[in-house]
Amino acid sequence: MFTFKPKLGMLLGAALALTSSYNSYSQTIIDYSTFSSAECNVFSSSVSVGGVDHITAAGQPRYDAANQSIDLDYTYDAGTEYAIKYPFKKGYSYQIIVNAWSVQSPPRVGSPAMLRYRVSNSSSGSPFCTGPTFVGLTADVHQSQMGVNDLFFNDHMFSSFNSTSDFNYLLLAALPNIGRTNTGTIFIRKVTIKIIAIDRPEFQLTPSSVDVMCGAQPNYTFTVNNPRGISGVTSYVWNVGTMPNGWIYGGVAAPATITTATNSLSLKSVCGVTPKNISVAVYVGGSVYNTYSSVVNSTSSWPSLTITGDDEICPGSSATYTIPNLPCDASVTWSESSGLVSISTTGNTATLNNSLASGKVAKLKAVFTSCGKNTYLSKDITLGVLNQDSLFINFWETLPLCPLRYVTMAIVNQPFGGFLEYKWSFERGYWTIYGDDTRNLIFFRPNVKYVADILQVKIKNKCGWSDKQSLYLYVKNCTSIPIDPILDDRPLALLLSPNPANKEVKLSFNKENSDNLFSIKEVEIMNGFGILKKELVFDKNETMQSIDISDLSSGLYIVKVFDGQFWRITQLVVE
Repeated sequence: MFTFKPKLGMLLGAALALTSSYNSYSQTIIDYSTFSSAECNVFSSSVSVGGVDHITAAGQPRYDAANQSIDLDYTYDAGTEYAIKYPFKKGYSYQIIVNAWSVQSPPRVGSPAMLRYRVSNSSSGSPFCTGPTFVGLTADVHQSQMGVNDLFFNDHMFSSFNSTSDFNYLLLAALPNIGRTNTGTIFIRKVTIKIIAIDRPEFQLTPSSVDVMCGAQPNYTFTVNNPRGISGVTSYVWNVGTMPNGWIYGGVAAPATITTATNSLSLKSVCGVTPKNISVAVYVGGSVYNTYSSVVNSTSSWPSLTITGDDEICPGSSATYTIPNLPCDASVTWSESSGLVSISTTGNTATLNNSLASGKVAKLKAVFTSCGKNTYLSKDITLGVLNQDSLFINFWETLPLCPLRYVTMAIVNQPFGGFLEYKWSFERGYWTIYGDDTRNLIFFRPNVKYVADILQVKIKNKCGWSDKQSLYLYVKNCTSIPIDPILDDRPLALLLSPNPANKEVKLSFNKENSDNLFSIKEVEIMNGFGILKKELVFDKNETMQSIDISDLSSGLYIVKVFDGQFWRITQLVVE
């Protein structure tokens, strides 16, 4: 690895020669017609030409006084290369122009000498005077070559390139034309490095815009990012608008300008006020590098709010209710419309006291005003145990029912408020409930012997059991409809495995409880409210089917299976 060690005068001269060129998007011209040297390897050690350092990379560059040029010799398998120290900058676009001509022996039409340029961050020195040496291929990102077949000096312009990184060297080489046996020389009189465009590195202010919600007061942090690693930052001067600007800084009203040594600024908006836009001037080396802005937008949308608190108040108890995440400027008015409880309020808090009421419903209401707009909220609260009149029993079959033909599902609505347990029963005990009788749905089957019964359900909440809600059920003579042989005094013939399940369930018939094998034609899966969630139809006569249930939420479901003659029903628990 070669390291330049030029004299201080050379460095200062190079800096002076190059700086004006860079800033003017102009060019650096290295003219060898004003240079002279008697060295056999003209750049065997660091040499400055026009304030720009040169060093041999391979072979033996020579100075040619007659042509006032740097001569690069090549043979059929060797070449010559030298390096020019030049600070290529990332993001800048460059064009390399070489004023040159060539000779070759023997002369060959259509096989010119090859002139190559490349940019790199390193160059190995070569102090020898032994002529051309091997110059291999490179993996440099920016490189190109062209043929030089001129008989007099001419400009050879390479295609421009955008520098992908910072580089320190431009290397020029004379190379043989591959597959040719001729030798020759490329004479270089002038090299021009032209800056044709500058992608000036910039800072970035984030966020570039903020939405300030009316009534919200979060902390906003603005940050100046430096993705290109610009050095020499001395300060940041933030402009947050003339006072009053709607911003709070350090707990007090923000001044118009704030100077920081760090790249971030934290502000809070004044409640109910749209603050002004933000800008920041970044100082590099004591001077303003650039100014960046963030736009502040006002929005009046507000997320949905609810009254939170207990769903039940038992007799002799009280409960407290609030509205979380209220706008900062909100004022709340509470009321209770049933008159069954007493209410006391303090700001965003309401307390209800239930002295004796049970089986009733309290109506808590709140109105809050923010940003000139009223928002209305309400909450129904069960007082004591549930009133049986709030319970509704539904089932899938129409009355009257046919005996021994269907296992029928009954559903009670999910009342508002919390509940702990259901309890189902038949008042006369004539009919049979299958499985768990503590959920919000059950299976039952009308018996043949008894023509009617009364289905009853009650619900327990934290205050106790409700009174029973009842539904009168009766059967009819269904002799025209054949009795399902599988349901005739036998356990249910459907199997679900696994059950509970969460991804997939296998559905089949229980062969031990069936005299025949039945195929699965259709499957319907309904949630606890009787809403159809999945419906499948199968063409093949399969006695087992795998069903994907990964899209079902946790809960209890009813599975109905049709075998071509009868619908059968069973339960599925999804975890």
